[in-house]
Amino acid sequence: MRKPDIDLSAAVTVTPSRVIGMNGKRPWRLPSEISRIKGITLRSGVIVVGRTAYEIFREEGLLRERKVIVLTRKNHVEQTDSLRVAASVEDAILMIEQFGGRACMLGGAQLFSQLLPFVRTLHITTVYAPADSPIHGDAHFPKTHAHLWARRDVSAKRKWYPDDEYPTTFETLELVAN
Repeated sequence: MRKPDIDLSAAVTVTPSRVIGMNGKRPWRLPSEISRIKGITLRSGVIVVGRTAYEIFREEGLLRERKVIVLTRKNHVEQTDSLRVAASVEDAILMIEQFGGRACMLGGAQLFSQLLPFVRTLHITTVYAPADSPIHGDAHFPKTHAHLWARRDVSAKRKWYPDDEYPTTFETLELVAN
């Protein structure tokens, strides 16, 4: 496959042990993180998600006012002017190019594994549960090579909204080498 000319970012919420989901759901309640992801995805205008992540984020209202590409082998999603279904990574990349070349990937685990090599910017929310009750999951963010990324900014660790279930940090990493 040719090296695509796209500006792909990824927004991920993850525990220190790389958990991103459990039983097709996000194992936390973090209104501050939803607000942050809304801002990130509004700036990109195009979201790339897997089918399970599509269902989760649709329920959370993160897909409104954006173009959405759902990468799935099962075509159970009805396409519209702003919603497209891609059957392969190559199809998804072509659609990103057709939508202007800029997109933000929101997951899930399989999609992160497939598209991480094309990501230029990582927006990471890290969730910190108490040591005596860690967050368990069956979906994990793939390991990244730290030497390929430069930290652009990082926040303090805290509960950003009163309704946040756990404290979090936000950080942005930029790709420095390929």
